[in-house]
Amino acid sequence: GGGGGGGLREDLKSAQEGIRSAVGENIKMKTEVGRLTRAADKAHRDTQHLEGELARLRGDLDAKSNSLQRLVEEKGAVTAEMVQCRTEWCDMEKSVYTLNRRVRFLEADAVRRDAEEESQRTLESELRRELEAAKNRCKDAERHLSDAKAQMA
Repeated sequence: GGGGGGGLREDLKSAQEGIRSAVGENIKMKTEVGRLTRAADKAHRDTQHLEGELARLRGDLDAKSNSLQRLVEEKGAVTAEMVQCRTEWCDMEKSVYTLNRRVRFLEADAVRRDAEEESQRTLESELRRELEAAKNRCKDAERHLSDAKAQMA
């Protein structure tokens, strides 16, 4: 009898130590899982933040690109109007040539630096006023030409 009981107590003690050890391991594992989960959550938040930042930067870039495209198109339209104004009878060649040089200067200038839209609009309106003045001078020249033809007839 007595010896068998001693063996059983040893088994029980050994089993209890095994359980305690397993519980300790389990706590360690849970702590590690918690740490890894927190690290994963932080990485996910960081990734979302960076994706948001990237989207914002893409938006900024698109807006700047569109703005530049609009300026280029407007300048193209101004250039086209100037070319229409150029005729053989018009004694405004020098004036139109000057305007063309101004437009080329403006285009080169816009490439060299970020288009500061306020000064750009001012320059473009000046250019349009000059173009309007040039057109009016062309119309005057055309009227003088018509008058001269009428007198010659």
